[in-house]
Amino acid sequence: MTWRGARILSTGNSWDGALELTVATDVTTTADGSTREPQTLRALAYPALVGPTHVGDHVLLNTTALD
Repeated sequence: MTWRGARILSTGNSWDGALELTVATDVTTTADGSTREPQTLRALAYPALVGPTHVGDHVLLNTTALD
């Protein structure tokens, strides 16, 4: 599983237990020592599992499918 930290930039639509987010990922260093620059990504949060989320919160993303 691949994880990346990110900051919530904005929230979008919500429905039946899910909330759309726009996030900016943190600068990270990969296993080979290269730097991964921040990206703006769309994400989903499930408030019943992770609690409430707000703009400015730092979150942990499962980016396995993206990576």
